[in-house]
Amino acid sequence: MERLGDRHSGNLGTDLFREKDTLLDGLGREIRRLRSNGDAPERIRELLGDAFELRFEPGTTTLRMPDGESVWELFVNGYGPTKALAASCDPKRREQLRRDFIAFHERYRSDLGIAMPRDYLVTIGHRR
Repeated sequence: MERLGDRHSGNLGTDLFREKDTLLDGLGREIRRLRSNGDAPERIRELLGDAFELRFEPGTTTLRMPDGESVWELFVNGYGPTKALAASCDPKRREQLRRDFIAFHERYRSDLGIAMPRDYLVTIGHRR
């Protein structure tokens, strides 16, 4: 969603993946957090609370794919940050990123394939 500001109605909305949102750095086989949103409601209130009446709703979605390779193909071809990261790597590092990305998602394998839970936070604001 990540939509901020609706000129006509004065509303805003955004969604943020929360603490468990991670990304392979592809360089040291490490997983790192994209952001720490444990304090996201407080920070959003600090930034927008004077101008907007804010409401928050946490949730969880599950990424379901047949296997880690399918997740890689989805992200490297359709998700800008992963696509850009892969494109910026030399062939050796790109292959390392691919292996690490697939291995990370394979940790969420079940009998039915990959089922990776992903927490998020929806924010809705109405202009005061």
